[in-house]
Amino acid sequence: MDLDEEIKKRQAHRMDARAAALVARRAFGFASINGTHLGWSSETLAKCLLSLAELHEEHAKALKVDNFYPLSLVLSHGMKGLDEYDGDDHDEKRLNQIDTSTTASGDYENEDGTNQFDRRTAIPQDLRIDLYGGVITLSPASTPLQWLQTLSNVTPSSLDILRKHRKNLQTYLDLIQNTWNVKMIRGHTCLSREYYHFIMNLYENIVDTNETTSTKHEESDDTDKKALAL
Repeated sequence: MDLDEEIKKRQAHRMDARAAALVARRAFGFASINGTHLGWSSETLAKCLLSLAELHEEHAKALKVDNFYPLSLVLSHGMKGLDEYDGDDHDEKRLNQIDTSTTASGDYENEDGTNQFDRRTAIPQDLRIDLYGGVITLSPASTPLQWLQTLSNVTPSSLDILRKHRKNLQTYLDLIQNTWNVKMIRGHTCLSREYYHFIMNLYENIVDTNETTSTKHEESDDTDKKALAL
């Protein structure tokens, strides 16, 4: 195969991956889908995403919500996707970053030719659905029915909690950033739940400080008024 044919083949696989991501995202209603942490070729990623779309087609009735928005989906071997994903980018932007080299054999191979199961890391069940960062993390090493088990744990109440967390976080950030004239950004090593509670504690400290200062000013004003009256 000459270079031009190889380039065309890779471009075709990239288009297939984009199309598969779009189909899966629309089927579940995810805000976005991110598979860049896998390090897979576009061809392999497309197969995985099509399996996900087929899962929805076959088992949609087992899900407790018709639309997963505003949750985003991350496909990851382990905790890396949980720590680093910020949930702001869209499918196409993510897929454009994927190395489009192809694998010689096997349905689920890494870019270096090793099988995906050689490097997987178990993701704790309680961290697969992040209602602070708005991310569902699925391991491609799991079976479709195991994916279904995780996805079926999302309920309308889960989505309400996520929206509440996001609204609260924005309220906290607005006060902190306006008070200190700074820009708060979550670091890659900080889990979204830890970041949320850290920001909430800062917010409460600022509110308490403002209330204490206000009380002291009121007491001082009362003292001045009494002195003038005398």
